[in-house]
Formats: sequence, C-alpha cells, structure tokens
Amino acid sequence: MAGGAAESERDGAEGPDRTVLLQPTTEGDPAWRAPSVGWRPADDGVVLYDGSALGLHQLNGSAGLVWQLLDPEVPLQVTIDDVAAAVDASRDQVHDDVLGIVDALRLRELALIEGDPSATTAEPTLVEVPEPDDEDVEEPKYQGVPPNV
Repeated sequence: MAGGAAESERDGAEGPDRTVLLQPTTEGDPAWRAPSVGWRPADDGVVLYDGSALGLHQLNGSAGLVWQLLDPEVPLQVTIDDVAAAVDASRDQVHDDVLGIVDALRLRELALIEGDPSATTAEPTLVEVPEPDDEDVEEPKYQGVPPNV
C-alpha cells in the first residue's frame, strides 16, 4: 500500500457515497491528525472517535505510536526515524509499515497530508472520557431497537 495511490469510499453524512483518489504518501510529506477526530490513549494503543463519520477506531500500539507522532510541521521521514528509535528497530524495518499506517489512516480520513480533499491543519482534540466504574454501568433501557429509531 505504501507509495501507491489509494482509494477511499466513505458514506457522506448528507450525500451519496464518494470515491476519492488520494495521492501517494511519501516520507517527505508531513501528515497530521484530522481535526474532526478526537482521541485518547488506551491500554495498548489509542482509541479514536471520528466525529464527522460517528465512528470509533481502536489502534494497536504501533499504529497508536504513529498517530501520536503525526504533526503538520514534521515530515514523515522524521516520524519514521522516531518510530524506529521507539521500537529499537532500523529505519528500513519500519519505513513501509509507517507509510502503510498513514495510508490506512488517510483512507478513513483520520489523517491527512497536503493535497487531500479535506486537508486542514486545525488542532486535533484530546477527548476526555472518564473510566467507567462498575457502579456506573446501567442496564439497557431497550431490549431491541429504541422506539425513536
């Protein structure tokens, strides 16, 4: 996937499905987190909430590390070096994986590079979600589809 053009098919909130051809991700590109995506660290990775698509995404440790390092001021070559140092691996070992993770995030419009259709460098949001206590868990109010759906 790294280095090739990627297609994204996503349901629009108000319009029909659309297909967008994304330019290839290269290590010279800075990439950043989409501003509509909130996130928080999880036990083994990161949990993302995409407010524009109302989607929840669980990233494993490697993808979560890449997610946290995305910065519109930093080219991916620096991110690749940082990931290699963090996981005690060579740059060559992580290069394709980092670009592949960025491509996968871009396909879901969770990360962006310059030239992407919805590219903006607005600041991402850290979502504060309290840890649930066993006492806070409520029984479901509906056993099937709620009446207002």
